[in-house]
Amino acid sequence: MLFDPPEVWLAKFTARYGKKKSITRISPRVLSKWRTHTASTNGRFLKKFMAPALWSDSLESLQMAATIVNVYAPQELVASDEFQSTLSSLRRAILREHRRLYVAKHGPLK
Repeated sequence: MLFDPPEVWLAKFTARYGKKKSITRISPRVLSKWRTHTASTNGRFLKKFMAPALWSDSLESLQMAATIVNVYAPQELVASDEFQSTLSSLRRAILREHRRLYVAKHGPLK
């Protein structure tokens, strides 16, 4: 992962951390590199590599992906369509997962 182009590095990041359940399992140095690579590609790969389908192993994985996008995305990308749509789709996936877990535990909503 040291000398990979940004697209390859981001793909490897998603493959490696997409099933983790806690952001504390990712070193600050790696998160800083994620920010750098995301900035160098102008956020082109946010939708592709931070898609809920790649992070939907658990509610915690989805929450971690949303945190990474929300906190570690470069400031200049916050107003971009890629950032907004990625964050929005992650939030919708989190809500769907919360609802699914609630229904599994308590029964259908009334």
